[in-house]
Amino acid sequence: MIKIIFLGIKTTLIHPATDKIIEKYRQEQNIIIQESYELYKAVTEPYVTENQHSIDWVYNVLEHKAEFERITYENPHKEEGFILLPDLKWDGINPDTFYLQALPHIRGLRSLRDLTSAHLPLLKAIYSEAPVSMCLSTKKRPTCHICSNTQVPTFLTDN
Repeated sequence: MIKIIFLGIKTTLIHPATDKIIEKYRQEQNIIIQESYELYKAVTEPYVTENQHSIDWVYNVLEHKAEFERITYENPHKEEGFILLPDLKWDGINPDTFYLQALPHIRGLRSLRDLTSAHLPLLKAIYSEAPVSMCLSTKKRPTCHICSNTQVPTFLTDN
């Protein structure tokens, strides 16, 4: 992936790009759906299962085999631990557009729907430790906490 800044326009070049990645970056109409558990079980979960990708890249990051230079913070605890690293969309320059991905050490979490009350210590650790990492990474105090899940993740379960 190559990031290019030209006349204030940020461009991302991904090569080679699969059809699924090209589809991911196409302009689409956004629709908000309030998803019930029943709708998730009937529609979303079968879709996710049928369109799964390998998440070896996640395991490679967690095992420090790849992208270790991008890791901004790690809590090594097996159940409450996680790795933080900047999202690939960040230009590496502008701290105002800096945001992090949290990759939990717990394996088998495919989406927010897999979280239970047993995962509260993990979520609390991310919530309390991520701002410290942001301060150290950007030298800027975060003004708010934002947790988001904007789409069904591209990479969900093992093949």
